[in-house]
Amino acid sequence: MPNADLARRVLDQITDEDAAYDQEHWMQGVTVLEPHRAPASCGTTLCAAGWAVHLSGYTIKKEPGVCTIEYTADGPRDFVAHVAALELGLNEEDAEWLFAEGDDPYEVEAAVGQLAEGADRIIWKDGCRSRRADLNGLPDALTVAF
Repeated sequence: MPNADLARRVLDQITDEDAAYDQEHWMQGVTVLEPHRAPASCGTTLCAAGWAVHLSGYTIKKEPGVCTIEYTADGPRDFVAHVAALELGLNEEDAEWLFAEGDDPYEVEAAVGQLAEGADRIIWKDGCRSRRADLNGLPDALTVAF
């Protein structure tokens, strides 16, 4: 079952015009974002997945071409999108569509809004998926981990 409380907090961030939200260009100019630091305070932005893990208390670390989280300073790592999917309680298909780079911000807002209202899965608008029919999804590590 999706985590409606976390979805509401993510929705608050991605709909706040002063928030540091960008679905395509994130973690610019910073390599580590600790949970106590506001993204805007260091001049960076987060995507919806980034906001989910940040609000869940994880440290986000940018590595070449991908963002990961660290469970502890020297502990295991995982992909931000995978941890966000787990924290939000998403199924693989919804996570793949919601966290796709370059998603329309209004589609992301609508999808997160459904979760915030207690939906058990995202009902995608007609055309949302067909417009990206050739999308290969997120990195293999996300789909393998489910």
